[in-house]
Amino acid sequence: MKNIDDMIAVMQAHKEGREIQVREKSSSSNEEEWYDIRRPAWDWYSNDYRVKQEEPVPGKPDTFLTDNNPKTRVGAMKVPLHLVSPVATFHEACAMADGAKKYGPFNWREENVSVSTYIAAALRHIYAYLDGQEVADDSGAHHLGHARACLGIILDADASGTLIDDRPPPANVQELFDYYHNKRSGATKED
Repeated sequence: MKNIDDMIAVMQAHKEGREIQVREKSSSSNEEEWYDIRRPAWDWYSNDYRVKQEEPVPGKPDTFLTDNNPKTRVGAMKVPLHLVSPVATFHEACAMADGAKKYGPFNWREENVSVSTYIAAALRHIYAYLDGQEVADDSGAHHLGHARACLGIILDADASGTLIDDRPPPANVQELFDYYHNKRSGATKED
């Protein structure tokens, strides 16, 4: 449990309108387990609370600066491509090469493609990976590389104007996620 001064500081920050996050004490060793909460119950015995930490903002010059070089300041205003994993990009490229052999490179820019086709394919690859299979039998490429390739094709086809958005009408799944999260974090229904 935090000391009383820390608790008061977090509650005062909430009173001043700052965003608060919560996590269960049992998960205190994992920094990724923090969740946003609008109306904390302040159950300090079961949960930890903190003021939400500001995320680095791409394009905000002081966010990623590592030195005082003027080129660094200019570069910080550009898309931070260095944050994309080269390993993940490698696996995606292997999957894209397999697709290029089968269907032709950038075929989705020449013909319209449906969201559902690529979402279904990405999910099949993700589920195969979850089931313990690392690589696809037909291509030898990593299943997660295939999933990234599918999602990349959707983004590229959307930017190219060749995407058919055939998603079903929304079912408000975010409400289910919020309900589950609030139930697990001890948040009240109003949160």
